[in-house]
Amino acid sequence: MKRTSDTDGSSSTGTPPGDSRIPPARRKHAAFLASLIGALLPLIALAAIVHWRLVPVPQLRTIFRPLYAGLFSLLALWCVVYAAWRGPLRWNLALPLLALTYLGIERFAPPFVHVPLELKTYNALQDPDHRPHRTGRNRGWNSDSLRCQSQPEEFRAEDTNIIFLGDSFTFGMNLDPDQCFPQLVEDQLEARDTKQRVRVANFAWTSSSPLLSWRRLVDIGEKYHPDLVALCVDMTDIRDDIRWKALLEQDGVYGLVAHIPITMRALEFTSPSAYAALLRRLNPEMPIEPFFMSEAPLEETRPFFAEITKNINRIEAWCDDHGAKFVVIVLPRTYQCNEFESPKNWEADRYTTLGPYSLEPFRFFDELQPDVNYPIHSLLETFQTTEVFPTSFEDDPHWNPEGAQVAADAVYDIVVDELSALGLL
Repeated sequence: MKRTSDTDGSSSTGTPPGDSRIPPARRKHAAFLASLIGALLPLIALAAIVHWRLVPVPQLRTIFRPLYAGLFSLLALWCVVYAAWRGPLRWNLALPLLALTYLGIERFAPPFVHVPLELKTYNALQDPDHRPHRTGRNRGWNSDSLRCQSQPEEFRAEDTNIIFLGDSFTFGMNLDPDQCFPQLVEDQLEARDTKQRVRVANFAWTSSSPLLSWRRLVDIGEKYHPDLVALCVDMTDIRDDIRWKALLEQDGVYGLVAHIPITMRALEFTSPSAYAALLRRLNPEMPIEPFFMSEAPLEETRPFFAEITKNINRIEAWCDDHGAKFVVIVLPRTYQCNEFESPKNWEADRYTTLGPYSLEPFRFFDELQPDVNYPIHSLLETFQTTEVFPTSFEDDPHWNPEGAQVAADAVYDIVVDELSALGLL
């Protein structure tokens, strides 16, 4: 049977030649898609508004923010897939759109889902310095967010001023502000009959390192008019300096985390060995384990000390430029001094207590001393021979109030000797 044609030349059983109109079935799917988007977006917006008004507690807000980000991300992916599968979009166009949608999710979703997904490395990339932001004269913090009793304007050039650099041990993790050893040193110096008023600024904060301490010193150190700068080196600083440098430069794996944090977190979660292998490949200069330096002979680990040595020299150069005496104080960990300390220590599986290489970092600094101009002091013998027990918390390696006092007594002697040599006591 022949098809008949209308007077305008079109087929009675087909659409006009060259007609680009979307077929009815596809128009139906497109309309459904548009209505779905039109319905979901206002509902999500309404939920966000209601939640923001009715749930003012920040902790509860963190539960809802990932839900919103997840809904928007799934909706964006579903729209592209649906449009390609049932709608007017061709698959050769859908694949680039899927890639763009994926990159968009990686770009915009992480700030909302970093808590449930535990995007710790992503968070570190957003603020590698991760300095504390707390102030208040009555809470042990000054206007520069230092754990310090004195405001920066109280550090006069005519006074004797000391800056302590360091990480959580110097900061006084788990201690009240008046229990951390820099504050105890200031208290002991105030009780002494000195020529000038002595003030101490605690520049330390948790997970800092010599690299980050140098950066903070460059930013705000000058207004504290230091006569003495004491860098307190912790065992983890050796690896931390390498890691923070890579984070600041977004080098290797951290460059990938900066652009595709959710994917990298998924790789780390599902296959830690593959993530570690990628880290070794792209960041060969960085050790995987934080306490590597006390688990192998110094001959093997020595190259990894180059970064911390460079940053210590940077701090020394800053001190020379500002007329301050610079000293290094190496702090021991419990596993290097006493096998009975901190019996429930949460990080005990990361190192060997009193192991054959536990003291190799101290050997490195002993060998470094003849080649540098600044004095290097160690508190290892102090904690090996103290009769105070325990000096740390039961489940945490940080010093308890008694341990902080042991450190303060030893550091006080060092400070007195250095200030006396400068004629300031």
